[in-house]
Amino acid sequence: MSQSISNGKRNALLVGINSYYLDGAIGNLRYCVNDVKSLNEILSNHLRGDFNTYLLTSDTNEKNDEPNRSNIMSMLRLIANSAGPNDTLLFYFAGHGIEKDGKSYILPADSKMNILDETAISIDWIKNTLNESSAKQRILVLDSCYSGSKLGRMAGRMTEAF
Repeated sequence: MSQSISNGKRNALLVGINSYYLDGAIGNLRYCVNDVKSLNEILSNHLRGDFNTYLLTSDTNEKNDEPNRSNIMSMLRLIANSAGPNDTLLFYFAGHGIEKDGKSYILPADSKMNILDETAISIDWIKNTLNESSAKQRILVLDSCYSGSKLGRMAGRMTEAF
């Protein structure tokens, strides 16, 4: 007799940023949006991942789907807070990351290097948001430079257990 791993919902927030538009010091990237769209095809397929996916990508014309700080933080908070005890929550970020003054950040599309605390998103905030969720399984995948530096011993593998 086989057992189901989870009878809960599976929700994924997928963020891909190729274009950084407010600070010329932050270079653009090439493949992040494609990576997110490819992952979305797999995760949203009911035979493969069966996730409800939410995409924020820099190639959109829709204000609500832009990968800016406000949209990323509010969407992650929304799906984390709405998760139940049998649910799975996945956050995937592909874009720039940075470490400054001992803190690690992901850089939303509207980041400014001279005011990181107000425009970037700290890895600690992401981890706390996921930890506060009732979801049974919480998965964090960061595809960016420096984003794993605060993950501790397992940083080389870019994974952490919550």
